[in-house]
Amino acid sequence: MAPQYGEVRVDYITYTTGVSPNEGNATLYVSGLVNKPTFSGDVVIKGDLTVEGDIVASGDVTFDQDLTVSGNTILNTLTVTNNFQIDDLFVGNDATVTGNTNLKGNLVVGGTTTVTGISTFIADGYFSSGLYVSNNATVTGILSVEGTISGDTNGGVYGSSYWKIPSGTTAQRPGTALAGMMRWNQTLVTYEGYDGAQWGSIGGGATGSGSDRVFLLNEQTVNTTYTIPDEMNATSCGPITIIGSAEVIIGDGENWSIV
Repeated sequence: MAPQYGEVRVDYITYTTGVSPNEGNATLYVSGLVNKPTFSGDVVIKGDLTVEGDIVASGDVTFDQDLTVSGNTILNTLTVTNNFQIDDLFVGNDATVTGNTNLKGNLVVGGTTTVTGISTFIADGYFSSGLYVSNNATVTGILSVEGTISGDTNGGVYGSSYWKIPSGTTAQRPGTALAGMMRWNQTLVTYEGYDGAQWGSIGGGATGSGSDRVFLLNEQTVNTTYTIPDEMNATSCGPITIIGSAEVIIGDGENWSIV
Protein backbone atom coordinates (compact mmCIF):
# COMPACT_ATOMS: atom_id res chain seq x y z
CA MET A 1 0.00 0.00 0.00
CA ALA A 2 1.43 3.36 -1.00
CA PRO A 3 1.98 6.02 1.68
CA GLN A 4 -0.86 8.45 2.11
CA TYR A 5 -0.36 12.17 2.70
CA GLY A 6 -2.74 14.77 4.09
CA GLU A 7 -3.29 17.38 6.78
CA VAL A 8 -3.89 17.13 10.52
CA ARG A 9 -5.31 20.28 12.08
CA VAL A 10 -5.36 20.66 15.87
CA ASP A 11 -5.61 23.64 18.21
CA TYR A 12 -3.82 22.07 21.16
CA ILE A 13 -2.16 18.88 22.37
CA THR A 14 -2.89 17.43 25.80
CA TYR A 15 -0.45 14.88 27.15
CA THR A 16 0.18 13.01 30.41
CA THR A 17 3.01 14.03 32.73
CA GLY A 18 4.44 12.50 35.89
CA VAL A 19 4.47 8.90 37.12
CA SER A 20 1.55 6.97 38.55
CA PRO A 21 -0.11 7.62 40.93
CA ASN A 22 0.96 11.30 40.52
CA GLU A 23 0.11 11.65 36.88
CA GLY A 24 -1.30 14.86 35.49
CA ASN A 25 -2.23 16.48 32.22
CA ALA A 26 -0.37 19.28 30.45
CA THR A 27 -1.71 21.27 27.52
CA LEU A 28 0.44 22.67 24.74
CA TYR A 29 -1.20 25.06 22.28
CA VAL A 30 0.05 24.39 18.77
CA SER A 31 0.05 28.07 17.85
CA GLY A 32 2.52 28.62 20.64
CA LEU A 33 5.07 26.38 18.95
CA VAL A 34 5.53 29.06 16.34
CA ASN A 35 4.93 32.33 18.21
CA LYS A 36 4.99 33.03 21.97
CA PRO A 37 4.63 29.56 23.51
CA THR A 38 2.21 29.44 26.46
CA PHE A 39 2.38 26.85 29.26
CA SER A 40 -0.38 26.42 31.81
CA GLY A 41 1.75 24.52 34.37
CA ASP A 42 5.33 24.53 35.66
CA VAL A 43 8.15 24.56 33.11
CA VAL A 44 11.39 22.59 33.60
CA ILE A 45 14.10 22.98 30.96
CA LYS A 46 17.24 20.85 31.33
CA GLY A 47 19.14 22.36 28.40
CA ASP A 48 19.94 25.90 27.33
CA LEU A 49 17.14 28.29 26.43
CA THR A 50 17.53 31.32 24.19
CA VAL A 51 14.48 33.53 23.70
CA GLU A 52 14.38 36.52 21.36
CA GLY A 53 11.05 37.76 22.71
CA ASP A 54 9.35 37.86 26.11
CA ILE A 55 8.80 35.13 28.71
CA VAL A 56 5.66 35.33 30.83
CA ALA A 57 4.92 32.52 33.31
CA SER A 58 2.37 32.35 36.13
CA GLY A 59 3.96 29.22 37.62
CA ASP A 60 7.49 28.28 38.65
CA VAL A 61 10.32 28.20 36.11
CA THR A 62 13.49 26.14 36.64
CA PHE A 63 16.51 26.12 34.33
CA ASP A 64 19.27 23.54 34.82
CA GLN A 65 21.54 25.30 32.34
CA ASP A 66 21.94 28.80 30.89
CA LEU A 67 19.11 31.26 30.35
CA THR A 68 19.43 34.08 27.80
CA VAL A 69 16.48 36.37 27.07
CA SER A 70 16.57 39.47 24.88
CA GLY A 71 13.12 40.66 25.97
CA ASN A 72 11.23 41.01 29.23
CA THR A 73 10.80 38.14 31.70
CA ILE A 74 7.86 38.07 34.10
CA LEU A 75 7.85 35.10 36.48
CA ASN A 76 6.48 33.87 39.78
CA THR A 77 9.53 31.97 41.07
CA LEU A 78 12.83 31.67 39.17
CA THR A 79 15.62 29.13 39.71
CA VAL A 80 18.68 29.06 37.46
CA THR A 81 21.52 26.63 38.23
CA ASN A 82 23.95 28.11 35.74
CA ASN A 83 24.56 31.50 34.13
CA PHE A 84 21.76 34.02 33.70
CA GLN A 85 21.73 36.84 31.12
CA ILE A 86 18.64 38.91 30.55
CA ASP A 87 17.28 42.36 29.73
CA ASP A 88 14.44 43.14 32.20
CA LEU A 89 13.41 40.74 34.96
CA PHE A 90 10.26 40.87 37.10
CA VAL A 91 9.91 38.13 39.72
CA GLY A 92 6.90 38.12 42.04
CA ASN A 93 8.44 35.61 44.45
CA ASP A 94 12.00 34.34 45.02
CA ALA A 95 14.87 34.38 42.50
CA THR A 96 17.80 31.99 42.96
CA VAL A 97 20.84 31.92 40.64
CA THR A 98 23.81 29.66 41.37
CA GLY A 99 25.87 30.99 38.46
CA ASN A 100 26.61 34.49 37.24
CA THR A 101 23.90 37.09 36.64
CA ASN A 102 24.17 39.69 33.88
CA LEU A 103 21.21 42.06 33.84
CA LYS A 104 21.10 44.85 31.25
CA GLY A 105 17.72 46.25 32.22
CA ASN A 106 15.71 46.67 35.41
CA LEU A 107 15.39 44.07 38.17
CA VAL A 108 12.27 43.90 40.33
CA VAL A 109 12.03 41.06 42.86
CA GLY A 110 9.19 40.73 45.36
CA GLY A 111 10.81 37.96 47.39
CA THR A 112 14.38 36.99 48.26
CA THR A 113 17.20 37.21 45.72
CA THR A 114 20.10 34.78 46.16
CA VAL A 115 23.12 34.89 43.85
CA THR A 116 26.18 32.72 44.51
CA GLY A 117 28.13 33.99 41.50
CA ILE A 118 28.96 37.47 40.20
CA SER A 119 26.08 39.90 39.66
CA THR A 120 26.25 42.64 37.05
CA PHE A 121 23.43 45.19 36.91
CA ILE A 122 23.61 47.92 34.26
CA ALA A 123 20.26 49.46 35.21
CA ASP A 124 18.28 49.70 38.47
CA GLY A 125 17.55 46.92 40.94
CA TYR A 126 14.65 46.90 43.40
CA PHE A 127 14.43 44.36 46.21
CA SER A 128 11.39 44.38 48.48
CA SER A 129 12.84 41.53 50.54
CA GLY A 130 16.40 40.27 51.13
CA LEU A 131 19.41 40.27 48.79
CA TYR A 132 22.12 37.68 49.47
CA VAL A 133 25.39 37.61 47.50
CA SER A 134 27.97 35.02 48.56
CA ASN A 135 30.58 36.32 46.12
CA ASN A 136 31.74 39.85 45.27
CA ALA A 137 29.31 42.70 44.55
CA THR A 138 30.50 45.76 42.63
CA VAL A 139 28.42 48.94 42.43
CA THR A 140 29.72 51.55 39.98
CA GLY A 141 26.88 54.00 40.63
CA ILE A 142 25.05 55.10 43.77
CA LEU A 143 23.83 52.46 46.23
CA SER A 144 20.74 53.68 48.09
CA VAL A 145 19.63 51.72 51.16
CA GLU A 146 16.51 52.72 53.11
CA GLY A 147 17.07 50.04 55.75
CA THR A 148 20.21 48.90 57.58
CA ILE A 149 23.52 47.67 56.20
CA SER A 150 24.84 45.00 58.56
CA GLY A 151 27.24 42.06 58.64
CA ASP A 152 27.72 38.99 60.82
CA THR A 153 31.52 39.12 60.57
CA ASN A 154 34.18 41.74 61.05
CA GLY A 155 34.94 43.66 57.87
CA GLY A 156 36.09 47.00 56.67
CA VAL A 157 36.15 49.57 53.92
CA TYR A 158 39.29 49.38 51.83
CA GLY A 159 40.74 51.98 49.49
CA SER A 160 43.23 54.82 49.15
CA SER A 161 40.80 57.70 48.54
CA TYR A 162 38.18 58.58 51.18
CA TRP A 163 35.11 57.43 53.08
CA LYS A 164 32.37 60.06 53.36
CA ILE A 165 30.04 59.93 56.35
CA PRO A 166 26.66 61.70 56.74
CA SER A 167 26.86 65.49 57.07
CA GLY A 168 24.36 68.02 58.37
CA THR A 169 23.66 70.84 60.81
CA THR A 170 22.93 70.48 64.52
CA ALA A 171 19.22 70.89 63.74
CA GLN A 172 19.42 67.95 61.34
CA ARG A 173 20.59 65.43 63.92
CA PRO A 174 18.46 62.25 63.94
CA GLY A 175 15.28 62.67 65.95
CA THR A 176 15.86 59.30 67.64
CA ALA A 177 19.61 58.85 68.00
CA LEU A 178 21.23 55.48 68.71
CA ALA A 179 24.55 54.74 70.40
CA GLY A 180 27.34 54.42 67.85
CA MET A 181 25.99 56.97 65.37
CA MET A 182 28.51 59.44 63.98
CA ARG A 183 28.31 62.33 61.54
CA TRP A 184 29.95 65.59 60.43
CA ASN A 185 28.32 68.56 62.16
CA GLN A 186 28.26 71.49 59.73
CA THR A 187 27.20 73.92 62.46
CA LEU A 188 30.02 73.06 64.86
CA VAL A 189 32.46 72.18 62.06
CA THR A 190 33.52 68.94 63.72
CA TYR A 191 32.94 65.20 63.74
CA GLU A 192 30.50 64.08 66.41
CA GLY A 193 29.18 60.81 67.80
CA TYR A 194 26.29 59.70 69.98
CA ASP A 195 27.19 57.69 73.10
CA GLY A 196 23.65 56.65 73.98
CA ALA A 197 22.93 59.76 76.05
CA GLN A 198 24.30 62.79 74.21
CA TRP A 199 26.21 63.98 71.16
CA GLY A 200 29.92 64.73 71.60
CA SER A 201 32.92 65.67 69.51
CA ILE A 202 35.02 62.93 67.88
CA GLY A 203 38.74 63.47 67.36
CA GLY A 204 41.04 66.19 68.58
CA GLY A 205 41.17 64.71 72.09
CA ALA A 206 44.12 64.51 74.47
CA THR A 207 47.33 62.82 73.37
CA GLY A 208 50.63 61.68 74.88
CA SER A 209 53.30 59.00 74.76
CA GLY A 210 52.33 55.35 74.92
CA SER A 211 48.79 55.04 76.25
CA ASP A 212 48.87 58.47 77.94
CA ARG A 213 46.13 60.95 77.05
CA VAL A 214 47.30 64.06 78.90
CA PHE A 215 48.03 66.88 76.44
CA LEU A 216 45.48 68.90 74.49
CA LEU A 217 47.34 70.47 71.57
CA ASN A 218 46.47 73.64 69.64
CA GLU A 219 48.29 75.72 67.08
CA GLN A 220 49.59 79.20 67.97
CA THR A 221 48.51 81.18 64.91
CA VAL A 222 45.06 82.18 63.60
CA ASN A 223 45.36 82.64 59.84
CA THR A 224 41.65 82.49 58.90
CA THR A 225 38.64 84.22 60.42
CA TYR A 226 36.73 81.95 62.79
CA THR A 227 33.39 82.45 64.58
CA ILE A 228 32.77 80.77 67.93
CA PRO A 229 29.51 78.79 67.37
CA ASP A 230 26.40 80.04 69.18
CA GLU A 231 26.02 78.79 72.76
CA MET A 232 29.57 77.39 72.71
CA ASN A 233 32.79 78.37 74.54
CA ALA A 234 36.39 77.88 73.39
CA THR A 235 39.69 77.41 75.21
CA SER A 236 43.20 77.80 73.79
CA CYS A 237 46.67 77.68 75.27
CA GLY A 238 48.63 80.87 74.53
CA PRO A 239 50.31 82.73 73.25
CA ILE A 240 48.01 83.11 70.22
CA THR A 241 48.84 85.35 67.27
CA ILE A 242 46.13 86.59 64.90
CA ILE A 243 47.63 87.22 61.47
CA GLY A 244 46.65 90.05 59.08
CA SER A 245 42.93 90.50 58.48
CA ALA A 246 41.95 87.29 60.26
CA GLU A 247 39.45 87.65 63.11
CA VAL A 248 38.08 85.59 65.96
CA ILE A 249 34.40 86.51 66.25
CA ILE A 250 32.86 86.00 69.69
CA GLY A 251 29.13 86.50 70.20
CA ASP A 252 27.46 88.02 73.25
CA GLY A 253 26.71 84.64 74.80
CA GLU A 254 30.03 82.96 74.00
CA ASN A 255 33.52 83.04 75.57
CA TRP A 256 37.10 82.40 74.41
CA SER A 257 39.58 81.72 77.19
CA ILE A 258 43.36 81.80 76.54
CA VAL A 259 45.46 80.31 79.31
